[in-house]
Amino acid sequence: MRKFVVCLFTALGLTSAASADTTLFFDDFESSAQGLNTTPSNWALISGTVDVLGGGVFGGFCSNGTNCVDLDGSSNAAGVINSLATFDLDAQTTYTLSFDYTNNGNGTNTLNWGLATLSETLVVTGPSNPYASASATFTGQSTLNAAIIFSHEGADNQGVIIDNVRLTASVAPVPLPAAGLLLLGGLGGLVALRRKRAAA
Repeated sequence: MRKFVVCLFTALGLTSAASADTTLFFDDFESSAQGLNTTPSNWALISGTVDVLGGGVFGGFCSNGTNCVDLDGSSNAAGVINSLATFDLDAQTTYTLSFDYTNNGNGTNTLNWGLATLSETLVVTGPSNPYASASATFTGQSTLNAAIIFSHEGADNQGVIIDNVRLTASVAPVPLPAAGLLLLGGLGGLVALRRKRAAA
């Protein structure tokens, strides 16, 4: 009986535990070719231009000298990019979109970013050294397929620089059913009754 109760507690505990976060998307732009007015490999250019920085192409702007993306390219037309990957979002899941950023120059730049119902605006003045991080969490409202979007405002060839774009998902914990609680209560009563009889 004791083994059965322990096993049952364990099984019910597992069904009610929260699952770990799952990474749905990550891009540090290392697979992208460096260049001015160059679109990163995992993204689609919707309008304007962006620069893939790194190495000899203004690599000093990137963290640890690795690749990064200036969202206000070198054509006097700030860029709008979407991830090539799209994601099936559902109402039972919480999503977190995050990225690292700095600013190219000392001016003020405005970046709109988001995914599906998530829409955020980031205003950056002056460089962030080391990089700062931005993140936002939202819960899907209905089944929806969507892409990550970054939309930069302005057009002075010096924009917000991004790196390490990440999307994670966390499924909400499954509540322990009321029937399970009643069953546990009943088993507890049986154990107590058995001990009482054994003591008599």
